Amino acid sequence: MGLGSVVRKWFTGLVLVTAPFASYALPQHTVFAQDGKTQTVEELPKLKKNRITFEQAKKLDENGRYKYVRQILVEEWKLAHDEKKNPDAIVKAYYLPEKNERKNAFASIEDYIRAEATPDTLRDVEKRYDAGLIIEPWCRPIPAQKLKNNFIVVGKQLFDLASEDEVFSTLDYVGELTKGYEIGIRLNEKEINFTNPSVRFSGDTIVGVYARAAQVRNILKGKRKVSESFLKDVQRSYLTHLYGACKENAAKFNERAQKRPDIQEYVEAAETFKNLLDVLDKGVKELGYEHKLNEKEQVYELVKIK
Repeated sequence: MGLGSVVRKWFTGLVLVTAPFASYALPQHTVFAQDGKTQTVEELPKLKKNRITFEQAKKLDENGRYKYVRQILVEEWKLAHDEKKNPDAIVKAYYLPEKNERKNAFASIEDYIRAEATPDTLRDVEKRYDAGLIIEPWCRPIPAQKLKNNFIVVGKQLFDLASEDEVFSTLDYVGELTKGYEIGIRLNEKEINFTNPSVRFSGDTIVGVYARAAQVRNILKGKRKVSESFLKDVQRSYLTHLYGACKENAAKFNERAQKRPDIQEYVEAAETFKNLLDVLDKGVKELGYEHKLNEKEQVYELVKIK
């Protein structure tokens, strides 16, 4: 299974689509302000060097929204590639509602599906995006290859989020996820060895939980002000699908390492998951929380330390 299908399960309730940004100038498109007067993107109130706000972008047409997406991904977050403004960025990004972007996005998705032999079809992907995707990463399944061929696709439902903080919270996750797949992850000053077969097999879980944990911590520390429903979706993805899987993998590889200490693959995998859990537990403990198993439901929860 390709990462695309795995990541999509993590984005229940959130829709994010990713693909390379094209480097062409936006046309001066006319939009209607609340008072009924027409205005172009360039005529918006001057805020922070002509910055378009999320609330302003909601009222713009797709060309204006595309400019907002470029603004946050290319200029502010330095996440998405642009030949002039951000040539060293590790991923490409596409805004699906814009016609040329849509064409480029599906060309990249088709290439991904063909290269990774995923069960997806372009028709299925198109239906899913049009049904409500916000942002979706498409990352090659083996992390830390430094190939610069991962991408994200942004859908129009990005503008259905409650606030710019929810947009940025989503990018907290997507940014860490794409960096993990492109560059790799360091735990306690040690690079995770994704060439280890046991570690590589669990790559989706490792990179996913590390990225989602970063998103959760930013919400818990108050850096991102998000709605209760948004937080619930994020915590469900983190605790139910990812942290629990890490605990299971840690126990599994620890048992194998104890039985066969002569097999370095098992020893290294056990150490990797131990270090990963240490980092995750320490991260929330510093904020006054702990991971705790709900014995009745058999799921992990984040609870305040008494």
